[in-house]
Amino acid sequence: MSSGGAGATPTGPVDAIDGSSFESLLDDVAGHLNAQHGRLIDLTVWLLAHPEEWQGDGLWTPNQYLAWRCGIGPALASNVIAAAERAAELPTAIGAVRCGEMSLDQLMPIVRSVPSWADEQAVSLAKRLTVAQTRRMIRETDWDWQPGRVDGPEAREASLPGEEVRADELSSDGPSSEPVAEASTPDENRVNYGFGPDGRWFLHADLDADLGSLFESALDETRDAELARRCHDGGDDGAFWPASNADGLIELAQRSLDAVTAPARRNRYRVNLYLERDGRLATDTGVEIPEPIARYLTCDGHIDPVVADRGLPVSVGRSQRTIPDRTRRAVLHRDGRCCQIPGCTATRGLDLHHIVHWSQLGPTDTWNLITLCSRHHRMHHKHRLGISGNADHPDSLVFTDARGRPIRATGANPAPPGGPPRPIDGRHEHPLGERLDRRWVTFVDPNIPPHLWHQHPDIA
Repeated sequence: MSSGGAGATPTGPVDAIDGSSFESLLDDVAGHLNAQHGRLIDLTVWLLAHPEEWQGDGLWTPNQYLAWRCGIGPALASNVIAAAERAAELPTAIGAVRCGEMSLDQLMPIVRSVPSWADEQAVSLAKRLTVAQTRRMIRETDWDWQPGRVDGPEAREASLPGEEVRADELSSDGPSSEPVAEASTPDENRVNYGFGPDGRWFLHADLDADLGSLFESALDETRDAELARRCHDGGDDGAFWPASNADGLIELAQRSLDAVTAPARRNRYRVNLYLERDGRLATDTGVEIPEPIARYLTCDGHIDPVVADRGLPVSVGRSQRTIPDRTRRAVLHRDGRCCQIPGCTATRGLDLHHIVHWSQLGPTDTWNLITLCSRHHRMHHKHRLGISGNADHPDSLVFTDARGRPIRATGANPAPPGGPPRPIDGRHEHPLGERLDRRWVTFVDPNIPPHLWHQHPDIA
């Protein structure tokens, strides 16, 4: 298949394209898309080298700035930055993306794990493999192998640093999407958690051996305690159901919350779900609870109604300065439990702020309350960040920096193309889609003398 020039460029809906030229046009679009990601990586290299040109009152990390300025998600921004940070080490891989021959998703497994000496070797294969195959190949390669070291099978089960390996990737070579990657070193302790696209909550921990053993011991104790409780509740006939690791983890979390005795702090960490008028149940970040779980929770749950006037919660006005728990929950739910400063993605350590200060006769009403992270809250009171408007109507909110310049809700300002994109230097060829036989794939460090290559487990 040729990658450009064949067939007329489509100017209408997809069904108007000549079938004979469709695959050529698809290759052409893929090549240009890859090349644009390469240009974005090149621009990000400059961005990382010149933080003084873009850091501001609302944006301090490259991830935040890139996502805000280009209108992209945090996962894509994180991947582009990770690629830019290794651009000097992986010139062949970055060059393949720059000239349109390899996609960003094909590049990311190389960026996450491949050493610089294997740059050309990895790229020569990744161009012909699917993303899932590339991940599998790189995950199963022992990049730290040295002559004389015995290789164990456990080394090949390690996942890519900063990436989460899903079950479908381990058992299939089919396509899958790139997960959100956390910028961290391979030896850094990290815990990732959140809601997945299926609405279920996930937890992934990567800890040092001693800390992992500590967690295991705590989990074993809580699981055994839960099992003992069930045996006791089962009565003399011994009827009970076994306790799993999930039961132990839930008991561990429950114990932590039960240990909080101060009422104000206890309310701060209470789990709140929101029952909408149409019967939907959702978390405070808007993740909808599946219907069977919602029915179970609403069958015997404590419901705290929020009285509304014309669709907006009724607040307490000037009757009190302290924000009532009910009002706090309503504001956090409205703001999606996220700092409202444009470009800020903080979801931890959040404060509620009176837009019109209480000392200036500002009421404790939802329209006058906005969610801020502690850093931006402090910046505002130091007169480095301006906030005005009605928080119940986000379009009316105005944010300004220390110089009084507006901070836009999004920095994305895509320029409409005035013509076809400039030609790319390479040629995109789609992956072969054939089965990957890992036995015939070997990477050897060129710094190791050839007479020692026979010790490599993939060669032997």
